[in-house]
Amino acid sequence: FANTPEMVVLFVPGDTILDAAVRADPALIEYGFARNVVVTTPTSLVALLRTVALGWRHDALAADAATIRELGVELHHRLGSVLSHLDKTGASLRRAVESFNSTLGAVDSRVGVTARKLASLESLGISSEPDRPSPVDVGVRPTPRMSVSESDNPDRIPDEPDARATSSTG
Repeated sequence: FANTPEMVVLFVPGDTILDAAVRADPALIEYGFARNVVVTTPTSLVALLRTVALGWRHDALAADAATIRELGVELHHRLGSVLSHLDKTGASLRRAVESFNSTLGAVDSRVGVTARKLASLESLGISSEPDRPSPVDVGVRPTPRMSVSESDNPDRIPDEPDARATSSTG
């Protein structure tokens, strides 16, 4: 463990034995402490072991908290990267929809006019006009943004989710 006290535990099997030793030498316990020796009896050993166990639990919790913090920072960075990719994908989708609709308009205004004129000629025997494809009118939802302060500070984990990320636009 990183933060451990340097000491030796001297177990004395009975409280009465330690009591007799301290009567014989009143400075015995202080002498032991000065040399990092803790004299314990069955009663104090149980308390000491429980204290050590509690320390180990707190050490494990602190290690878990540090790991959770590191994972949270890493997740935050990765989320920013994914949102950037989604933003690029959304822009590409918008351009693709605009190109499709522009092409559809050009086909309808240039080629469609001629096709309709041909369909109107009875000598060709065309009974109906070709089906017209519909333009795409579905909008691309905007990508949630991280605020500047969050993206500038890699160690900061946001307290609350971005309001734009949780709202629905339709």
